[in-house]
Amino acid sequence: MATATAPARATLTRMTRTRGSLAAVMVLLVSIASSLTSPASPASASVPPTYVMSMSATVLYFGCEEYDLSYTATTTADTTTWDLTIFDSGSGMPGNFQATGSGGVYTFTLCNGENPSGRYDVVGPLTQCDASGRDCATTEVQYYFNLRGAHTKTTLSAAPERPRFNQVVTLTMRGTAEAARGYVGIPDVRLYLQVLVNDRWRRVEASTETSNGRGVAKQRYRWNVRGPVRVRAVCILGSGIGHKEKASRPVTIRVR
Repeated sequence: MATATAPARATLTRMTRTRGSLAAVMVLLVSIASSLTSPASPASASVPPTYVMSMSATVLYFGCEEYDLSYTATTTADTTTWDLTIFDSGSGMPGNFQATGSGGVYTFTLCNGENPSGRYDVVGPLTQCDASGRDCATTEVQYYFNLRGAHTKTTLSAAPERPRFNQVVTLTMRGTAEAARGYVGIPDVRLYLQVLVNDRWRRVEASTETSNGRGVAKQRYRWNVRGPVRVRAVCILGSGIGHKEKASRPVTIRVR
């Protein structure tokens, strides 16, 4: 009797273990299937958006030029809106725009003389929402860029530089300023001449002229000085207390 019941118990034990293993496998398969078929939860817009901005130039060019401000939201949602304002260092407001989408380029115009050089601030809300429009998050944009003033140059040429005694010499003065396409003439700017006397630059009386549209002004003299004379041109930029003067390289004129 004992030898007949022992195998039966062993068989029952094996069957019980087999059923337990099958149950565990079934639970695992159901869990995997559920994860594959369940729809993903919609992305939440409640995380504050981040952004990247860049400016196309670092110079406030002479005249009026267009500038590009690039903006990109580095987090995404169903809708993204921008409402930004640009302020200059003099509390002026040269730009304001509203836009939708994850990014783009805003083009605006600045004019040297109307807009100051220095720091420009870009501020305003960047908002992202889900498709329902109920789950939204906003970040206050705070970005700035600096624009230095345009460089200027003054040039002088003499024709001829080696005149005969008592020959007429034409001195051509020109004032130019840095523009996006290179240096251009400054119209309606005052230029005058200086000569070097005893190691000091002296202003030539009655030599001041106003430049034409190409930034050019000319003076003519009958040259009756036999020794070498060093001459330079000076461009007067601005007016009043804040004016600046930019001198050219000197030109030496010698009678042949």
